[in-house]
Amino acid sequence: MVGQEKMVDALIIGLLCDGHILLEGVLGPEKAINLNFKRVQFTTDLLPSHIIGMEIIIQNKINFI
Repeated sequence: MVGQEKMVDALIIGLLCDGHILLEGVLGPEKAINLNFKRVQFTTDLLPSHIIGMEIIIQNKINFI
């Protein structure tokens, strides 16, 4: 992110503090971190394993679903 020193500093601070980060600016690739995301429907029976995935061992491999 050339020329965005303040945004880079805020991004690093947010990542190190394990906090939420909202990047605002003009459209462009500099805000994309190439991460996947999905919508989570919060219900009363929601468990942490529903969000982070569950370990399933298949043929000596660990797959996350």
